[in-house]
Amino acid sequence: MRTSFTSKSISVSALALTLWLSPANTHAQLSDEARFDMLSGRVELADGDEDWPLVLETIIELNDIERDEPLPPMLSFFEGKALLRAGQAYAALAPLADYIERAGSEGEVYHKALAFYDEADRDPATRQHRAEEAVEQQAVIDRRNAELNQLPDFETLAETGTPVGSSFHDCEDCPEMVVLPAGEFSMGSRRSEYGRDSDEGPVRTVPFASSFAVGKYEISVGEFERFVDDAHYRMSEGCQTWADNVWTDERSATWQDPGHIQTANHPVTCVSWDDAQAYVDWLSGHTGERYRLLSEAEWEYAARAGSDHAWSGNNDWDCQLGNVADDAFSDEVGSDNEDRAECDDDHYSPAPVGSFAPNAFGLFDLHGNVWEWTLDCWANDYRRAPDNGGARRNGDCTRRVQRGGSWLDTPQVSRSANRSSIGLTTKTSSIGIRIAREIDENIVE
Repeated sequence: MRTSFTSKSISVSALALTLWLSPANTHAQLSDEARFDMLSGRVELADGDEDWPLVLETIIELNDIERDEPLPPMLSFFEGKALLRAGQAYAALAPLADYIERAGSEGEVYHKALAFYDEADRDPATRQHRAEEAVEQQAVIDRRNAELNQLPDFETLAETGTPVGSSFHDCEDCPEMVVLPAGEFSMGSRRSEYGRDSDEGPVRTVPFASSFAVGKYEISVGEFERFVDDAHYRMSEGCQTWADNVWTDERSATWQDPGHIQTANHPVTCVSWDDAQAYVDWLSGHTGERYRLLSEAEWEYAARAGSDHAWSGNNDWDCQLGNVADDAFSDEVGSDNEDRAECDDDHYSPAPVGSFAPNAFGLFDLHGNVWEWTLDCWANDYRRAPDNGGARRNGDCTRRVQRGGSWLDTPQVSRSANRSSIGLTTKTSSIGIRIAREIDENIVE
């Protein structure tokens, strides 16, 4: 029995059949809506005829039509079924899961989708693919661990007089840190900067009298897991996750399952400011050194890396700069934001840390990927802010500043000067952690 997925199924199918047999240039004369209906009908007809290549070819054409919303769930069902029957079991999992998540838990098609998903999940090719992915992921982790093992500890770094910009770690499993130079910079944005908000001023000069160290990467899932296991840390349930273009409070979501695919090398998310504080407190106790979150001024100094441009070294966005809302993200979620990055970075959720180019300080992912907590209490501008680069302790301390933007924000949101704030206990799948370490020793500049 053929399953209809629209109330216009009969008329759409008739239209699709008529136009399918018409000259090829007929398609170019249709509006996007009529073409979408025609191609949707073609998918249904091809599914009934078990013409799996035609189903998949037509799904590609449907994805090329600009729309303000994702494809209907039933098209995901047809795509998953066609991929499964065409021998692509692993590829079938994503569209089938999309249908199951969006269509609800009733009806014959829903139960068919569950059966198809189970069949695809048990397919030997899927198991082989997952085994290969696990090997690749472990290889990435092993490479990172090997790099860390070759790094000096800070005591050795200080003894040898290694200059700023060098990397070190304080223990075998500790995050990699980069020494930043003393100096000063102009904090905030000028009125001429595109995307500027009033809370980014007034522009002020902020000095740093001595060097300090900043995490080379955002804290990864694997690094956070070591803290949770060692400290027996317990977190509150729930996290705000992004799905179908809206934020949803998911009680079952956690840092281990934040609603997007992740490995040990992805940035940890679904962590509150309190969780971030607990992590740096543990790391300080674990190493005997002074770790903490960055102040807002330190964060912008690190992000600018000597540049006064909107993004580190650039006034025009480039997809090598970071993971933001771009063509890939817009295609995936059915959004057509005119401020999106007009390029494709191959990510529509957080990317593994270090996936994009570093800035002039050798730091990764300060623009996009995930927002990063800072120490500062929120205030609407820089009046009464500390003049020494320290964290702001006045203002609304129930909210803390976050910086950097994320994978679902436009490039303008990821500018070095952009600011945002959120409640201390809030957890979302777009906020993570970057850390700082205080340095007393004299470093050769």
